[in-house]
Formats: sequence, C-alpha cells, structure tokens
Amino acid sequence: MDGGLAIDLNVTDKKVADWLCANGPKYGFYLQGSDPKSPEFELWHWQYCLGDKMPDGIAHAGGPAPAVADESNPEKITVGAKGDFVKKMQQALKDQGYYNGPVDGDFGQSTGEAVKKLKTGHGLKEDMVAGAKVFAILNI
Repeated sequence: MDGGLAIDLNVTDKKVADWLCANGPKYGFYLQGSDPKSPEFELWHWQYCLGDKMPDGIAHAGGPAPAVADESNPEKITVGAKGDFVKKMQQALKDQGYYNGPVDGDFGQSTGEAVKKLKTGHGLKEDMVAGAKVFAILNI
C-alpha cells in the first residue's frame, strides 16, 4: 500500500451500511477498526486504499455490516450527526449545564465541545463522541 485516506460517514441506516460493507471494498474502501464488539469500533470510519490490497489491521472487508443502531437510538454519534436524537441529547446537555447553543438537531462543534466537557467531568475519554455512557449520564 502506498498510502491511504480516512473518511467518516454518518451511516445510521442498516441498508446503507450493508451496501457499503458489501460494495466498499470493490471501490477501494475498507471499514477501519478492530472487533465490532469493541468500544473503540466505529462503523462510520472508512479508509480508501491507494494500493491494490487491503492493508493489515482492517477488520471488515465486505459482507453484511456489523450491527447498526437505528437513528432513533444510535450506539454512538459525533460531529456531523443530525436528527431528533441529537436534538434530545442537546436538550439534555443544556438541562445539565454543559451546552448553551441551539437545540436544533445538528451535532456541530459546540455540541461536540459540550459532550467533551461532560465526558471530562465524568472521567471518560476526552473526545466528542457520545455513546452509551454519555447517554446514561444524560438519562436518554
């Protein structure tokens, strides 16, 4: 492999995820990550390989997608996500004093900063990814 590029896709639809996992490798895209059961696994994180073989360490190269949370109850969300669940999270962040932006359903930088602030205050990994632990703290 000569090099590669990583992209993040906001995939919440099971049919889309299945298509990407089945067809992505045909076009040089590979799902990055380790075991889909790992808390570090990210269904949205893909790598484009400029060479002609799948790089070492790529966990998924074709076939059905690993479990995808539906949009109304996602497993993880981060900057770029949109929808009613984001709106619900923004309101909960606002209610607990972590967020003072608009409750508009658009997970932008300020929502990400609020998530990071909440996670830091609870001894969690300091990033802008909201998952089960954040949802539990927010009671959503």
